[in-house]
Amino acid sequence: MKLQPIDFALGPRPDLDALADEFARTGVISIPNILTEDCAVALHNLLRGRDDWSQVINSGDRLVELDRKTRAGMDAAKLKQLDDAV
Repeated sequence: MKLQPIDFALGPRPDLDALADEFARTGVISIPNILTEDCAVALHNLLRGRDDWSQVINSGDRLVELDRKTRAGMDAAKLKQLDDAV
């Protein structure tokens, strides 16, 4: 699969001081709209178009890995059973 490059571009940030203050206070921040809309859409499309994703579920001492093909082949009852277990 050939991947198209993405030009990452950050969105405008008039609130940098407030974000820095929050991070200094809490050690954690959430930055809404960190990417420009065009960049976010391009990244979304790139990631949605990939077929090599896998879902990894850690359940204590057990690790389960499902590729997209396996997950797509699961019926609704099996998906519900998986969701309930998680």
